[in-house]
Amino acid sequence: MDRKKTKILIVSESPSAPTGMGEVVRLIFGTLLDRYGGHYDLHQVGLFHAYSVATPMWPLYPTKGATDKAGTPLFLIADVNGEITFRELLPKIRPDIVFAFNDTHRVLHLCWPPDDRKHKLILYVNLDGFPFPPHQGPLLNQADLLFTMSEFSSRVAASIPALRHRKIQNMYSPADITRFKPTTEPEGYVSARPARCHRHVD
Repeated sequence: MDRKKTKILIVSESPSAPTGMGEVVRLIFGTLLDRYGGHYDLHQVGLFHAYSVATPMWPLYPTKGATDKAGTPLFLIADVNGEITFRELLPKIRPDIVFAFNDTHRVLHLCWPPDDRKHKLILYVNLDGFPFPPHQGPLLNQADLLFTMSEFSSRVAASIPALRHRKIQNMYSPADITRFKPTTEPEGYVSARPARCHRHVD
């Protein structure tokens, strides 16, 4: 008997884009498919899909926009975070999980109460210590799981009274170890000790 695949709808910058966020999406979900491809069916709302540096490994649905006479991409403001595209795709794809990776204010449109949706909502967000708008907390609490990008971000999240701490975990952004290697100590190490000052006395 064939096992039903878990359907995931990703909402983040296009995995084809030459951006750090696009790279993280490629690494997380490319690795998932490499290891467990038979268990998952991926789709993505692709934000800022314009300049392609990689071929997507799953169906990609760019947000709405156009190009000017010079061919420069123009993104529709009303859909800049996938607000329109997501709502159009949701009943067609009917995902089991919606996974969004972005800054907190860019994922708020996905934060529906659990009783108003059939999918689980996982948010991967950055909290960098800057003032946190109070209205965002109750919205982010609608997520089933909230990941931050570092231990520092988790501590920031835990200091925000409006957030439910039990949902917060952290996961550092992955790196492509086929392209990037740790430096050796002589190449990458900078001493924290202050240099000695030599005074010249005449």
